[in-house]
Amino acid sequence: MKNIQEREIEGFQKSKIILSKLQDYEVEVHNSPLSIKMVLEGKENYHLNSTNFSVTNQKYLIVNQDSEYDISVQKTKEINFTSGICIYPPIDLVNEVYHYFSMKPNFFLEYSLGNKNCSFSSLIYNNAETQTGKFIQNKLPFFTQENNNIDFLDFYIELAHQMCFDQLGLEDVLNKLTARKKETKEELYRRLSLVKDYIHDTKNETFSIEELSEIACLSKYHLIRNFKLLYQKSPYQYLLSLKLEKAIELVNKGYSYKQITEIVGFSDEKNLRKSIKKLTN
Repeated sequence: MKNIQEREIEGFQKSKIILSKLQDYEVEVHNSPLSIKMVLEGKENYHLNSTNFSVTNQKYLIVNQDSEYDISVQKTKEINFTSGICIYPPIDLVNEVYHYFSMKPNFFLEYSLGNKNCSFSSLIYNNAETQTGKFIQNKLPFFTQENNNIDFLDFYIELAHQMCFDQLGLEDVLNKLTARKKETKEELYRRLSLVKDYIHDTKNETFSIEELSEIACLSKYHLIRNFKLLYQKSPYQYLLSLKLEKAIELVNKGYSYKQITEIVGFSDEKNLRKSIKKLTN
């Protein structure tokens, strides 16, 4: 493990950025500071808030201030080592940005922050789907340089902006779901995300609602209803959109419709042409 931030940020609480490359590793953490756990290659396993999280390539998990969790990394035949980056932003800076973003306009001059820490949803996030993930990904080349000239204060301010932007956007999404409590909404979101990832992984194959229901541990009715609330499509419509997205990409690369039908697993060439025409017109 290597701490690439040599100095503390003057005027703010502790912060650091750790680059890691692990094989067999296991530890219990108590009273954790706020942190972002991003995996660059391999897999890290966490037990946090009575839930197991497997963080894999190009994904990350946010751990809130004062959390307790277990982390383990195992060397396997498929995974020789796991590399990642762990970012500990100054909690007081993140709190200020979070409360600034979440307060009503024109009230920030009169606002008293108090002692309450902000709270982020502890979920697995995809780098490509969040502003936080994209921002960190863009900064990675600078972190791996021996003599980086990073302005860490600017980095943490922008990181806090992106974290708060993503969290407030996520809260808007969670409000669409049928559950009432925030914790239940987050768990429902986590389960629906597992279904979405499964559809992405098997997009050239068929699946049944029963399969998806088992993955999410939800009734078929609650799965279909909440999936549509979250992604504006039923699971089958979501699969179809992925196939058509890939088909259009292949059309632009010069593949024939016959080839594309086989590659994306469409029913037949005629339906594929018709669906692409409907989508692009």
